[in-house]
Amino acid sequence: DTGSATFAEGAAEWQENEDGSQTALLIPDGSRASFPVTVAEAGLYVLRVTYQPVPGKEIDIMCSLSIDGEQPFASAAGIGFTRVWKNSEEASFSDAQGNEYHPVQVEEHRWEEAYVSAEDEYMDGGYSFYFSEGEHTLTIESVQEGILIGGITLCQEPEVPTYEEYLEERVEEPSAIEAEAIVLEG
Repeated sequence: DTGSATFAEGAAEWQENEDGSQTALLIPDGSRASFPVTVAEAGLYVLRVTYQPVPGKEIDIMCSLSIDGEQPFASAAGIGFTRVWKNSEEASFSDAQGNEYHPVQVEEHRWEEAYVSAEDEYMDGGYSFYFSEGEHTLTIESVQEGILIGGITLCQEPEVPTYEEYLEERVEEPSAIEAEAIVLEG
């Protein structure tokens, strides 16, 4: 929950988003904000961020994440949040040589949810972070482009069953397949 934040550096501030539907924390480029987190049970957690890009240079947002004042690993310095693009109102057309021209892409300002992960890594979900039981501080610094933070959720991923557990859940009688014998003649 982003209900309270400490503005450690720069001009981070609470504000309503464009349509007034949600209060969010604006973290401009080069600023950072810290959020208190209480963890009830020690374990691995993922961070899910509700965000909206701030109009800017039309490049993806890059943030740095620290937990209790330290980056948990090097890739936490390069956490990417993407922008959403859509076709402009212009129609596609073809020129006299048959070349097709598609509409210009324009940014769509809307709320997105993303798991914290590096922009250059391909993985499902996001990074897992170990948290001990108790009080912690998450710090997000905007390294490239500003961001509106609408919420931060610390959650555990569902436990994936082992292959043996998976097989036990799906015990079925083997089915008999009747087929004619194949004879190879040569």
